[in-house]
Amino acid sequence: MKKILFSLFLLAGVAFGNPKVYGDIFEGQKEGLREAKLMLYIISSSKCQHCHNLLNDIGKTPHLLKLLEEDFIFIVTDLEDPRARIPNDLAFNGKTPTTYILTPTGNLIGTPIEGGIKAQDLYTLLKGLEDYKKERLGF
Repeated sequence: MKKILFSLFLLAGVAFGNPKVYGDIFEGQKEGLREAKLMLYIISSSKCQHCHNLLNDIGKTPHLLKLLEEDFIFIVTDLEDPRARIPNDLAFNGKTPTTYILTPTGNLIGTPIEGGIKAQDLYTLLKGLEDYKKERLGF
């Protein structure tokens, strides 16, 4: 049942006008390069309660959803999916959720966030990065 609810979250973004959620990092990166957008990449597990809490919190935070829709590529990989792929060059120790902020070329910005993070804290971090990108880097 949890896996079904988790999958519904991944698909809900398209149906309700929220940010598109990519299930594959490599597909999301193609879009990130095309649109010159930073990527929010979460490695999760449909068996992980902290992952459910994080994704539900994100889904209930309208200003974060708007920021993700407008300025980021949002990617969620479920480790329980047999097709899940994680880039070899990303440091991942198996802890879920792990959240990464990546450039469109796949370079890591900062340190991965292991474990849960409140949606408001994630919003503050992402908003600051997006403002910096626009003001200082010009895109």
